[in-house]
Amino acid sequence: MIKTGLVKKFERENHVELPKDIDSEKMVIASVLNNPLFMFKLEYLKREMFYEDKHSVIYDIIDRLQKSGVENIDNSMIANEIENTKAFKERFKEIDNVRLYLNDLKADARIDLEGVEFFAKKVVSSAFKRDSYIKLQNIGNTVLESKDDINSVNELIQTEVVKFADEYLVDDNIKSLGEVCDDIYERLEENQEIGASGLCMSFPSLSEYFYLEPGEVVCIGGRTGGYKTVFFMCEALHKARQGIPTVIIDTECATDLWVARALANISKVSIKKIKTGGMDKEEMIRYENAKKELKRLPIYHLYKPILDMNELYMLFKQMVITKGLGFIVVDYLKCTLTRGMESNQYDELGNLAIELKTIAGTLNLPILTGGQLLHNTERLADSSKIERYISTLCIWTPKTAEEKATDGVEQGNFRMRITKNRNGRITEDEHYLNFVVNGDISSIYEAKVFEHRPEDTMPY
Repeated sequence: MIKTGLVKKFERENHVELPKDIDSEKMVIASVLNNPLFMFKLEYLKREMFYEDKHSVIYDIIDRLQKSGVENIDNSMIANEIENTKAFKERFKEIDNVRLYLNDLKADARIDLEGVEFFAKKVVSSAFKRDSYIKLQNIGNTVLESKDDINSVNELIQTEVVKFADEYLVDDNIKSLGEVCDDIYERLEENQEIGASGLCMSFPSLSEYFYLEPGEVVCIGGRTGGYKTVFFMCEALHKARQGIPTVIIDTECATDLWVARALANISKVSIKKIKTGGMDKEEMIRYENAKKELKRLPIYHLYKPILDMNELYMLFKQMVITKGLGFIVVDYLKCTLTRGMESNQYDELGNLAIELKTIAGTLNLPILTGGQLLHNTERLADSSKIERYISTLCIWTPKTAEEKATDGVEQGNFRMRITKNRNGRITEDEHYLNFVVNGDISSIYEAKVFEHRPEDTMPY
């Protein structure tokens, strides 16, 4: 790409005015000033694509601060960078007050991500036209001066045009297998040494069937009020205890309630006592220890009743950089459309599944999510598209009275079947895994483990 200074030099020397869209540049800059997280969805927009030096500098500073893990980027940080860097300061020499300029610019736009991308693409388009004109002019001059034969000149033209277009149209991270295979072999051999691929489940019986692998989405299908949230909590706590930074995106449970349930899970003190009091001395000790443990864990809970996948992608990417994010829970995939729009619910849930899979693949992280089951069935509600784009589907349901009677009390009150598994086997025929759910302390246990462990040492 041709640097801004060289573009303006070309204009002066050739007495030509090249395409530019200053208003769109201002809208982009104003928007990222208001919400620096937008940068994570504008990776295709490079600083060289801005016509105005000032805009290029501001964009570059925000980009570098984001990638270095700086949070809560504000105008003061940007102004300090400009004022303390000679090259940047030179480009703002016609501006009397840099901080006032940034504040005025920031006030110009408060638009959503879709609006930012609209203006960003206009900036890219103008840059492409400018660079194309200059490149083609340079190629033309080279052709006129060339003494080569027609085949050589033709090859020169094609090479230069393709090279230039690649800067705008081709992902420069595309590599051959030969370039990446050593890294892949190394990861495979590491997995061989530890006997696992991805993150193991908190329940050993589930790890016999699948792991939470990077880039994959595992879905737990359950009924309303079926303790899916408790299941997700068990997995989140398990990963955080391993030192893996974990985030829970919760569509139904506010953070206050989730923390109370987590404390019940860790302490084995009833959720009722945690919320209303009445603990005895031993319970109080367990409760205080649970508070200390939860405070130490690298776990983050965000209440998001409406899922905005663009927003989540930006959030997750920021957390990868700033927190070392290693595991994502989305509790759960649900339709936000109102009644009377049922015909669109299929598409909405399907699109959420597609976007979640895209996020997992782009960030190379495992995602655990959930979906509602159709009444009296073991099929996900509203959208078979969810099943199409996930790697593993687990059906999580309470046992029937007949199953409890047949299995025996010691085999638990919930069961799980693995009905889809791209990376392993499924449960055969009517076989299922047995679990004990204790809602009073927000805990789940494998049935085969449950009867052999004292209460205070049980897994989650």
